[in-house]
Amino acid sequence: MALEADNCGNLTARLSIMTAFEGDQEIEFYMNDSKGIIKHTKLLYQGTDAIELNKDQCQELLGLLNFPHPAKTETKMAGLDGVDYMLTLYKNDNEKTYSWWCTAPRGWEDVVTATNKLLSMVGCKEKVELEE
Repeated sequence: MALEADNCGNLTARLSIMTAFEGDQEIEFYMNDSKGIIKHTKLLYQGTDAIELNKDQCQELLGLLNFPHPAKTETKMAGLDGVDYMLTLYKNDNEKTYSWWCTAPRGWEDVVTATNKLLSMVGCKEKVELEE
């Protein structure tokens, strides 16, 4: 289910969380900039009002989302119980998606950090962990 994006700017990131027996949730981060100056940012989380970010919050989140691609990009997704995650980043008409089940693979520390920041900014108690 897509969130309402009217007047939100450009979609920068989407985090989808599919929880067994509880349904799906999405967090979407929108940014509207003009010549490098951030004019408008929003975080949308299903069932809540849009969260306006100040310039510092936006810069922090953009910095976390601008990570180098991890060397290991394929994960094994299997199981009937647990949580599936999918973080999609949008930049310059390109998109890159990272998906995993329950715990993120080793080497994805930057993906986990960005994901947990998105979760905490909308007040979601969910937290992603790395494989041991």
